[in-house]
Amino acid sequence: MFSSRNVYVLRPLHLSDPAELQTMRWYVTSFPDGAFELRRHKCANAAITVYGPKHERSRELYDLCLLECRRVMYDRLPSRPAMPGRLHGTREAWMAHYAHLLSSIEFTKFATLTKNLSPFVVVLIDPHSRRLDRNPTIGRQNLLWVLNGHPAAVPLFV
Repeated sequence: MFSSRNVYVLRPLHLSDPAELQTMRWYVTSFPDGAFELRRHKCANAAITVYGPKHERSRELYDLCLLECRRVMYDRLPSRPAMPGRLHGTREAWMAHYAHLLSSIEFTKFATLTKNLSPFVVVLIDPHSRRLDRNPTIGRQNLLWVLNGHPAAVPLFV
């Protein structure tokens, strides 16, 4: 069973705007209602209309939120071993670039959590690299934050 009480976000470094926090809360409460199958662009466009974030930011919030919801539910998600070589030629080909930084079990979790999300999520997860560097270094630490959450994250719903 999904519980929104288990969803965490990076604050205050990452999310301090009340409208963005409301958008994140709305995403979390909407995902189970849509059986986690609502399309990214439709959710983001609805968030723009209701809460007013910019186009790009609404999609970033969606990715961060869905990543966290998947992390909370990971033990209940169907998982097949992910093979980096099988990702070439697909929308998830970007994931294969990080396979050498993860064990096979970690890579499977990484592929499951980030499926259909923007590759930029591995940058967004680091609260100190928010678009400050156009070519940020993505290391194992970023990937571990994707897999396990950031240690500075706080509950979204208090």
